[in-house]
Amino acid sequence: MRSALLLVAAACASAPAAPMEPAADASPTVLSESQRARDAALAPKAAAFVDAFTNFAPWPLRDGRLLFSSTRDGIPSLYLADANAPSAPPKRLLAITERVGGYSVLPGERAALFLSDVKSDENFSIFHADLDTGAVEELTAGAKLHRYTPIVARRKGGLFAYSAHAQADGNARLFVQVAGAPREVFRDSFRGFLGDLSPDGDRLLYVRFISQNEQVLFFVDAASGKAARAYPPEGAARLSTGGFNAEGDGIYVARQDPGRPARLLLLDAQTMVERAHHEESALPAATVAELAVSPAGDRVAFVVDAGNHSELRIADARTLRLACTAKLGLGTTSGMRFRADGALLAVSFSGPERPRDVVAIAPATCEATPLREDARPAGLSRPTAHIEEIRAFDGLTIPLNVYLPASGAARLPTLVLIHGGPSSSAKIGFTATVAFFTAMGFAVVEPNIRGSTGFGIEFERADDRE
Repeated sequence: MRSALLLVAAACASAPAAPMEPAADASPTVLSESQRARDAALAPKAAAFVDAFTNFAPWPLRDGRLLFSSTRDGIPSLYLADANAPSAPPKRLLAITERVGGYSVLPGERAALFLSDVKSDENFSIFHADLDTGAVEELTAGAKLHRYTPIVARRKGGLFAYSAHAQADGNARLFVQVAGAPREVFRDSFRGFLGDLSPDGDRLLYVRFISQNEQVLFFVDAASGKAARAYPPEGAARLSTGGFNAEGDGIYVARQDPGRPARLLLLDAQTMVERAHHEESALPAATVAELAVSPAGDRVAFVVDAGNHSELRIADARTLRLACTAKLGLGTTSGMRFRADGALLAVSFSGPERPRDVVAIAPATCEATPLREDARPAGLSRPTAHIEEIRAFDGLTIPLNVYLPASGAARLPTLVLIHGGPSSSAKIGFTATVAFFTAMGFAVVEPNIRGSTGFGIEFERADDRE
């Protein structure tokens, strides 16, 4: 089986093929009676995978409740549950029938701000939701903009900031809001987004996105809107994440340069002098992709994106000395949030055998405990997954995600799925497509071809061809 998979993948890693000719007839396919009967027989087998909802974006509250997003009712919405009773049914917070995007909890933890659009038009508005009653109020009625998740000032109740752009031009705009109408404080002729808001709400950390490998950080004064370059001192660099420390006197910046491991830096927020750094020696080609700072000021958690999987690390917030790596197994981690007391870190995790779910990480030991134990539809398969590597015609190593059904047969029909882009990657985790086909007896191979992210800047640039 292994040699057959490597032969299939080697074909994907060989020289480019000739361009495909467009189909002469693009009319809809008419199925025969036998084909319709075949599809009718397959439909019940597919239903379990269609209904395999995901739980994600957890936010642990001080009172023992867990706020999280879930697709259990068909579209993403917000739910509340008892964090100490993972098998108890959660309560849907919102009565709205549109999808819910990113969200943030306000200080005091009695309300949340969330994104939602209308019929998936991507003109996201910001809404206020009471966590006890579920009452909803729209805060950004008026101009149609693609708004991003609001970031709340931790020490200034009710103040939040967010980035947005109009669908027509994509130029970045920054807004600050307390109550009433939003106030636009900054507009850029480039694309970009809000990286963070200082705890006192006085400064915004703005990321100008020039290209995939060129970003610049700016501080924007919340009162005047004046922008000042923060990092790097000149030029641009690959900066994958950034944010203020708990005290607000420092910022974390993740940087990646060709030919050296990714680094997480702690810089003084006034002088930009480096206070501490972590160099990612375990996965040197990977990217530091996401960051969460403990409100207690003692720890920082970050996700290392290795392209085909990710790993979660926890470090001392002041020295960036690594404390531990989360014991989650092979898969993909995202959506981290510390509880207000810093004693628990909640994350989303997706392994190959189960839909994405929410997990608690003990910051001192990195031990993982499920935050939800929901029953999933009967009939879900449990594929196994591992990572192979093959040498391509030009000497590059091409990583492959290999999913196998539980049957363990030596020879299997095999599907090769190639991810989109131009810059992206195929990560190990649960997807309905892979799980369905492995349940049908297929092997599934996902090659991370040249241009994939998480394997170093040089590999990502290896498909930059004429």
